[in-house]
Amino acid sequence: MINNKSTSGLEKSILSKLEGYCTRLALILQITSWACDQGNLQVIEKSSLEAAIKLFQYFKSHALKVHQYVKANDPSLLVKLISWIERNGGKVNKRDLYRNNVVNIRNESQASEYLQLLVQKGYGRIIIQQPRAGGHSYEVFILN
Repeated sequence: MINNKSTSGLEKSILSKLEGYCTRLALILQITSWACDQGNLQVIEKSSLEAAIKLFQYFKSHALKVHQYVKANDPSLLVKLISWIERNGGKVNKRDLYRNNVVNIRNESQASEYLQLLVQKGYGRIIIQQPRAGGHSYEVFILN
């Protein structure tokens, strides 16, 4: 996950720190097993490693959710996003945002989250647009 191209620098930092914690958690779990007369201190057993991996996955998912929430509610990012939309005619679709890497948006899902946030905060609305030459309809965000 750390080498994923769409992973931001902060996300990479979070994940690498958590990977280091995973081994420490395995050791703590092994010592806890030993203290309960269910393990030894010579090796870290498979059960301790598996439990540590589960804890790692839990902490990873929550750390990334917190990171996404903080990032999505960063006023400076929203100001930059709104400014970019204004400079580009006040009307954009999701593809415009991720193709131009606006505020580090890297895919359609992230673009959708940001546009929904702008709608929730009252900065604009989303309409469904039909292409002139036929084809699939798509969402367009329009600033108020």
